[in-house]
This record gives sequence, structure tokens and C-alpha cells, in this order.
Amino acid sequence: MCDAFEARRRSGASASLVDASRAMASRASVDRVVARARLALERCELAVPIHFDACARAALADSSRWVVADDVDASRAHPLVVPLARAATTTRAPVVLGVAVGARAVDARFASSGGFYARARSAEASTPWVVAGARGARLLAPSATAMLRRALAEDERAHGVGGGAATAACGSDALDAYAPGELTNSPYATRVEAFLTRRVGRFLDADERLIERHAARGDVTSALVTAEWCADGPYAGWSRPHAVNAATLARFGRAAEARDQARVALSVGPWWTMGADGAMMTQMQTLSGYAGRSAADVRRTLEGGDVDAGGASGGEPAPTREETALKRAMDAMDAVAWGERGETWASVRERVAESLDEAGLRALSAHVLAPLRE
Repeated sequence: MCDAFEARRRSGASASLVDASRAMASRASVDRVVARARLALERCELAVPIHFDACARAALADSSRWVVADDVDASRAHPLVVPLARAATTTRAPVVLGVAVGARAVDARFASSGGFYARARSAEASTPWVVAGARGARLLAPSATAMLRRALAEDERAHGVGGGAATAACGSDALDAYAPGELTNSPYATRVEAFLTRRVGRFLDADERLIERHAARGDVTSALVTAEWCADGPYAGWSRPHAVNAATLARFGRAAEARDQARVALSVGPWWTMGADGAMMTQMQTLSGYAGRSAADVRRTLEGGDVDAGGASGGEPAPTREETALKRAMDAMDAVAWGERGETWASVRERVAESLDEAGLRALSAHVLAPLRE
């Protein structure tokens, strides 16, 4: 009996050592990925955001969703995203968790798009956290601090004060961003999304869920009002909020308004900002009336090329060489987001890099080209 007890004790100790070894290996892998991401941001001439390391560790603590791997094929991923991990379910083109780095190019391209792009982007929002897939990216949070506070609030809701894996992963580095018990001791202890909206900031997916809840209980007016509120939210440079508004209008039989809003969604920003998988883009193609047309043809229509084929008009100067090059870069990515046959992030990467370089965005160009040189 003593021998059996000793065997079980040794077996338990061995299992503990294996678990500890795996935990150390996991931490080392996360550290490598975070260090590589920091370097990529610096090479893009972007300041590493406050709370970046803690945010990354908290987000990557969910091993059921994200695989922190050194073998992510960045050449097949979104060109303007610094990847940190790949989705555990990824089988083909990588779905990655990462940070978008193309704000400067987006701002330069769409700053004068019919007055819709009027709100200034904050410095923190220049590196939003996203999930990127084969057709675009989905916005998770506007900044590392917002992403971190969200992760720790959700961790506290699931595991109580002191949290679970996410809280443990970032440790004391997060104390100046989120105080343990902040959710629990608030009036929103059982309503994480209300806590986030009131105490942290706006999150696009939270807006979308709120619209869905109104719609599910038949409150059409509240759903429509919330959809318009979403479209007017702090999401400069992202087309999806306007697409959400268009989809909500269509859902409740407002066909003409839905068509107009779908065209707004296609006008105000890069098409890859519709979402990661292309589903929202497909809906906008139908609602706008542009389904079946090429990406280049639709862009030309939206920018008035069908009316004025002669270049500069109304006394406006002709586009500069840099502006034309930037448009080529954005158009190449639009073709992927639109779903043009044969166009993928891998197939346009070199064209995007060359055009960004010609546009004077050399650091961003080098980032896009880097996976092809590694």
C-alpha cells in the first residue's frame, strides 16, 4: 500500500513538473511573439502603445481561441496587420489576432471622401487590435489599453475578483489600467457590456450585439436608432459601422435608405474594414446594387468617374504621383476584400508594398514586404 501511495505521489509530482515546464514554454513563446511585434511596430515608425505587452499576454491567455505560434505564415495574412497569434481553428488562409498598422495610409487616402471622414483619429487608435482573415479585418478594440481593460473585466466576470488566466498572464503590469474588483464593485457587475460602454469606451461588436437584442425583442425603433448611433460612433476609418446601419435598415424594410447607406459604407474607408470573412461585404454588394461588377468599376462609380472621366474637375488639382500610388495600393487591397477571383493577400502583397513605397510610406512598405524576405 505504501508503494502504491509513493507511486501516485511521484506520478503527481511528475505531472506537476510537466505542467510547469509547459507553462514556462508557453510564457517564453508569448515573450518571443510580443518582442517581435514590438519590433515590427517600431519598424513601422509607430510608438509601442502603453500597456501593449500586458494586453498581448491577456489576450493570448485564451489558448482555446489563439495559438501563439512562431510559424504563422505572415505572407498570407493581411498586409497591414502585425500578427500575434493564429486562430486555433485556422486551416487555410490564416486568421490572426494582431494590431493594424495602416492608419496613416487610410487617413491619407480617405481624409477627403465626401466629408464622411471628418473625425480625427487619436494617436492610440492608430494601432487598433483586430482579427484579420482572408477578406479583411474585424475591429476588436481601438487601443491596447481599451483591449486590456476589456479582457480583464471579462475575466473578472467569469472568474470573480482576482480573475483567471488573462489576469494571471499580465500580472502587476496591468494594475494601472484595471483595478481588481472594478467591474464587481460597479453598478454594472452583471452587465459587462454596459460596464465597457460606460467605463472603458465604445466597442463595435458590443454595439452590434445591442442592435441585435433590440431587434430580437421586436423593438424596431431602438434597433434603428442604435444602428445609426453605431454608424456615427468613434470608428474613423472603418466601413463596417455604416454597413451595420445599412444591414439594419434592410432588415426592417427600409430598402432605399439601406441602398444609400450601403454606398456610404463602400465610400468612407477601405473595403477590408468591413470584416474578416467577407460576409458583410457580400451583403453590401447586394444592397448597394453593385453586385456582379468589378472592384475597380465600383470604386470609379463611387468616386464620380462615371460622371467625369476627364480627370481633375471643378478647379481641383490633378492627383500627385504619391496620391496616385497610394490609391493603387488601396485598390489592390480592395480587390481582395471585394472577392475578385484569384486575388489574395499573398498575390497583392508585393504590389501593395511597391505602391506604398512610391507613395512615400517607406516604413509601411518595408513592413508589408518583410514576410517575403524572411
